Amino acid sequence: TGVLRRRRLIYPDINDYCFMYPEYGIRLNPLTIDGQEKSNFTRYINHSDRPNLESVSVFSQGIFHIIFRSIKHIPIGTELTYDYGDVYWAHRLYK
Repeated sequence: TGVLRRRRLIYPDINDYCFMYPEYGIRLNPLTIDGQEKSNFTRYINHSDRPNLESVSVFSQGIFHIIFRSIKHIPIGTELTYDYGDVYWAHRLYK
């Protein structure tokens, strides 16, 4: 969950809670789903090199969604994790 907004190409305005909206062809105004200000509990799913979830991009009724599905059994009380991917780490903002 987040705010769907256009992102800047020259001075990227992405943060640690952005998912890039999939692009088909050349777009001058690419979109991002920004969960920094408005989000749900999935914002708190942490990174792991051995995750128990994977993120999947899904279009439903013309709307793009990101869903998380388990890739192995997750016992009750276990932290939910997924691999943020190389792009996340390459663009991470260090403060």
